[in-house]
Amino acid sequence: MSMQSSPDAFIQQQQKARAVRIRRLFIGLGVLLLLAVAIAAFLAFERATDSGKQGSVKVKVDAEITADFSSEEQNLARDSFKDALSQFEQQYMQTLALEDIQNFAPKRVKQISTDKERALALFANAAFVQALGKLNQARAEAADLINDWHTAYSDKLQEASTYYLEDRIQESRLALSQADKIKNKHPDSDELRSQLAAYDTVATLIADLEVARLENNLEKQVAIMQQILQADPTRDEFKAPLSQAANQLTERRLSLALGRAETALNAQDINAAQTYIQQARAIQANAKGIEVLSARLNRLVSLQSLDSLHKQIEDLKAQDAWQAVLQTAKRGLESFSQDAQLKRSADQANAILRAQQSILRFTSQPERIADVNIRQAAQTTLEQSLLLLSESQALAGHARTLATYIDQYSVSLPVTVKSDGQTFIKVIGVGVVGEVEEKEIQLTPGTYTFEGSRQGYRSKRVNLEVGEAYPNTITLVCDETI
Repeated sequence: MSMQSSPDAFIQQQQKARAVRIRRLFIGLGVLLLLAVAIAAFLAFERATDSGKQGSVKVKVDAEITADFSSEEQNLARDSFKDALSQFEQQYMQTLALEDIQNFAPKRVKQISTDKERALALFANAAFVQALGKLNQARAEAADLINDWHTAYSDKLQEASTYYLEDRIQESRLALSQADKIKNKHPDSDELRSQLAAYDTVATLIADLEVARLENNLEKQVAIMQQILQADPTRDEFKAPLSQAANQLTERRLSLALGRAETALNAQDINAAQTYIQQARAIQANAKGIEVLSARLNRLVSLQSLDSLHKQIEDLKAQDAWQAVLQTAKRGLESFSQDAQLKRSADQANAILRAQQSILRFTSQPERIADVNIRQAAQTTLEQSLLLLSESQALAGHARTLATYIDQYSVSLPVTVKSDGQTFIKVIGVGVVGEVEEKEIQLTPGTYTFEGSRQGYRSKRVNLEVGEAYPNTITLVCDETI
């Protein structure tokens, strides 16, 4: 016999086996007698067990009925009972111990518990076959009860769901309450419970949504649908409209930001353009048009930076800060190498600074200008700087100083030359005085060398510094014979 067979099947199988043995032994009459006795004893046993009280189950086992089974059959029933009891405990007893199912059918739970105790009592009295039959009966009753419990809950929950779909909310709440009495707040009812809890809020939001649609207020529609789904995530009918409205709102915001950015660029308002381009990028980073506007912004920033450089250089020119002009122009050319204005400014600064340095070489030692050649060089330098004087007051000042020195050393002063009338006198680099006893000549301020020569006498050279503050007189006589 299979370990999983029911008691009835087991008994029937054993009866068939016995019938075969009886036929083989030709003792049919004896078998009928034994069966009659067994039936009477079993009925007596049932009456005895039904009259037992809870917590104290007494079982009377007829020795003849027990003896009707072979030791092999009893041993097999004993082992099967142990397995069946273990399965009963694992499959049903935990569920039957739940408060919900006990409240659902207390009498049936009590009857199953009583049948289990009877089965254990039979087993204790070595009535293994009867014990197995009673345990299987309890197991079948437990299975039916649990199934009825599940079915009752499912039916009520389905009823509540149907009412909810039909918008019969109060009836749905009542049916859910009845389902909760069967299974207190079972997870299967969580979704419907959440839907019913959010129903009033969602209903108000839906009314607000209709108003927003009439107003064509897309932003408000998106916000309300988000609130609806937040309150009740199961409202799938709002998911697609929300996605569509959100996309439309994104496109509208993006278009607005891009339009404002273009307006700002046209007005050359860099700060506003940067703000709106950043807004557009935050809405949709890879949106068409952002890169084009960004390129325009970069060009505008570059141009404004160049304009700022030009203005800065012009301010430095006005301050006569030509060294700073040169440095700023060179720095600007690193970024704007092709800008002609920067190049002109750099060249202009270079020319003015070179002219200043050239003039300062003369004005730092003005006495050198007394030399005709140096004075001529100074005059040339001064003439070369004339075109730049209007650009730099400092340069003009240096030029005026140099011109003063040139003029100073260009004015002729009377110089008296005295001799013996026999000495031949000349001014080195200037001209001949001749053989004179006294002669007045004209020389510009400066230092001159007078040379005297006479045949048979040693030549002499005498230096004279000519100036307004000096006694411009010199005596030169060659009186040392050779």
